[in-house]
Amino acid sequence: MRSAKEKNKETTKQFFGFIFFCFSNRKGMAALLIVVIVSAALLIIAYSAIYLGLGDLEMGYDSQKGEEALSVADGCMEEALHRLSKNNSYSGAALTFDNGTCVIAVTNTGGANRTIDVASTAGLYSKKIEATVSISGAPSTIISINSWQELSN
Repeated sequence: MRSAKEKNKETTKQFFGFIFFCFSNRKGMAALLIVVIVSAALLIIAYSAIYLGLGDLEMGYDSQKGEEALSVADGCMEEALHRLSKNNSYSGAALTFDNGTCVIAVTNTGGANRTIDVASTAGLYSKKIEATVSISGAPSTIISINSWQELSN
């Protein structure tokens, strides 16, 4: 039975024998060098493609979540308009949905004019919408939207 030292010597001889063979055979050395260079180039290209792909995925995710937050804000604004049509003194509420939450604030700006502010959150993303409306109508309430805009956060 051979000792660990003898096994190590044998492995070292085999390794250096292979290196010597590669360098003594010019054709083999050139082929090995070409394989190493091409492999390195392909590795760099693959890494770059993966890195760019991950960036695109992240941008797509951010866009999707931003649209989701805007969708929640739009839905809350519609809900606020509906509740305001049923009750002229509606002042707002906090609502929770499957994909986010929102806070509605209705401010009486004088007479039949109201400003509705909606702030929504979907995950880590948030959106704000503001609308100004006028209320009219005696037996049935008519709400006229004067402006509707997305605000910067």
